[in-house]
Amino acid sequence: MNIPDISVFQLARAARGLLIGDPVPLFASLEVTLRCNADCAYCGSNAAAFSGDDELRTSEWNAIIDDLADSGCFGVSLTGGEPLLRTDVEALACHAASRHLGVELNTNGRLLARRRSILKYLSGVTVSLDGVESVNDRIRGRGAFEGAVSAIRTARHAGVPVSVTTVLSAAAIDGLDDFLLFAGDMDLAVMFQPQYPSRLRSHDGGAPAGPGPSAMRDAFTKIRAAAGRGLKLRNSAAGLDILERSFAGDDQCLTCPGGRFFTRITSSGAMEICGLANDPCVTGRTASPDAREGVVSGMKRIGWPNTCGSCLSAARADLCPIFSRGPGACGRG
Repeated sequence: MNIPDISVFQLARAARGLLIGDPVPLFASLEVTLRCNADCAYCGSNAAAFSGDDELRTSEWNAIIDDLADSGCFGVSLTGGEPLLRTDVEALACHAASRHLGVELNTNGRLLARRRSILKYLSGVTVSLDGVESVNDRIRGRGAFEGAVSAIRTARHAGVPVSVTTVLSAAAIDGLDDFLLFAGDMDLAVMFQPQYPSRLRSHDGGAPAGPGPSAMRDAFTKIRAAAGRGLKLRNSAAGLDILERSFAGDDQCLTCPGGRFFTRITSSGAMEICGLANDPCVTGRTASPDAREGVVSGMKRIGWPNTCGSCLSAARADLCPIFSRGPGACGRG
């Protein structure tokens, strides 16, 4: 396992950016491909992969990684699609680690056992898992559960911290009781993510019907109770509250740190915050900058602060309480 030490130079670069008022990409999510070897019911990643946008080449990703490291970045997440479909993903992880960046991998797990050599560069692995086998495979395709469990065991055997992300679709909520028992027995750290209203990466209406507010509220109640019994819940209490209230349609005045302290870079190089419907780069409030033209300058174009009334991105919702201005009417800037 490789957990790079944060260098004095990284700290100095981050501090300099903060002092002069520049955005500092402390963390970046790198969507290295939209291609995927799964076909999850609520995700349009594979369809988006054929939309005509070309994936960045290895040299382009390496240049972006260098730019991030030089701008004070502490860590990157390699995500997709399925990042292990890229033949150069290990080289990208190696390069990021050589620049003293922490490297996380988000994967469905199917390919990790045969590509386990990447693990020596990783500081963590996050595996997608939505339920016990019968539930998970109905959502994510036959063999998905086996692949996810294999990846969990492979990462653990290599000494790399591993966690799972669970999307709370209607089917996942129906099987939530069994999954909470399974997660406890497997000693899994779990982050729960509500299903988005549209298919992920496609912004169309082709996703299966999501859970209703009552079902989601019951799910959050069960999750909190399981955490009280010892489940390793990765959602913070405040972040879980934001997700629940957002799903229920409650207006919250949230200031997203995206565009100021983190960014998401798509497979074609576009810079965004979360890629969801209220992302200013998606709604057209600002044109998506290109990371190849400079990460910090691109984040300046995104602008900050970005305020919204709700957040359905679990990882971002966990950061929102640090910046939020409390509940109530909120301008959607």
